[in-house]
Amino acid sequence: MRYTLLRSETWQTKAGIKKSKLIAKENLEEKMTIKLKTHALDTAESFETEEDMAAYLDAALEDGDPALLGAALGDIARAKCMTQIARNTGLGRESQYKALSPDGNPEFAAILKVINALGLKLHASTAVV
Repeated sequence: MRYTLLRSETWQTKAGIKKSKLIAKENLEEKMTIKLKTHALDTAESFETEEDMAAYLDAALEDGDPALLGAALGDIARAKCMTQIARNTGLGRESQYKALSPDGNPEFAAILKVINALGLKLHASTAVV
């Protein structure tokens, strides 16, 4: 890749006005390293309303990937307090974390229990082809 290194030149006119301009210094062909700080995104912290949670679950259902559906339910359950959801479903909290992870494989009965405990509904509609 070719990069152009720019520098800024500032000076003051006789009238006391500061002026500046960018000057292309040279072309560089060596690799430049840029360090970025990244932070893990926790989807469970991004939900603001119940409608956000329902829309998130709808998007996971539309995708059709069972692992994604389980992970989406896990995100929503974490946002609503996994311990309380575990009490409402009768399922263990640790087993719920495991089942509702991207690598989990929850049974359909467990999915329905979690959906009901979250106060959400599962519905079907005709597919648009």
